[in-house]
Amino acid sequence: MIKMGWDEIEIERLIKSNRNFLDKEIGRKYELQALFRNPTKENPVEISEFLSHLDLGFLDPV
Repeated sequence: MIKMGWDEIEIERLIKSNRNFLDKEIGRKYELQALFRNPTKENPVEISEFLSHLDLGFLDPV
């Protein structure tokens, strides 16, 4: 018996392409909502300042 199925990547690709086609046909601009707001976009942080807030102790060899 041959088992046929669609993997999730293929399904997502089809949904995206059909959504884009439909949006183009009806002249609608589809924009995804951001999942999170990047606070450093307006106020960039220096790399050293950013790294100072991280606990990187696990990288030190024992």
